[in-house]
Amino acid sequence: SLEDDILRKFLFRIKTVLMNLKRINRDAKIVLVIDAADNAEMADAEFGDSCFVHELLREDLPVDCHLVMLCRTERIHLLQPNSNVQQYELEPFSEKETLALLKRNYKNATNVDGQEFHRLTNGNPRIQSNALSAHFETVSDVLNSLGPKGTTVDKMIENQLDKAIARIRDRLS
Repeated sequence: SLEDDILRKFLFRIKTVLMNLKRINRDAKIVLVIDAADNAEMADAEFGDSCFVHELLREDLPVDCHLVMLCRTERIHLLQPNSNVQQYELEPFSEKETLALLKRNYKNATNVDGQEFHRLTNGNPRIQSNALSAHFETVSDVLNSLGPKGTTVDKMIENQLDKAIARIRDRLS
């Protein structure tokens, strides 16, 4: 099939690239990272297509070629991993890690600020990064932006979409 042919050519190119890299540096490695692998599987299923992501998990990759797939824990079944696939669950940041991140952006952040930022973001690095990327002037502004109860990834994405739609409406009014 066309999908099998594409996968074979892809794997051949990986081997070729790795071989060329090894000529330059014998310790070279390739790491393939597929973000939102579960979303790819879901989209292909929705459109009735066959997704290469779970097929790639079943391939024998060359030595020094590593595959990393990211997906939501509750959707890992979509990737159909074999028992030999190592799985790692990414844990939320600890309060200490949250405070360190906050202090990188706001030198005057206190331990109490760190605890509150951790609570409002549930220690989720994605939410924390998103909140900090808004470049608020003060830690208080960051904390206030998260609301009194905090936020979730889904709520964060919903807010981003709402803001994008509002910007488009404003431009195209």
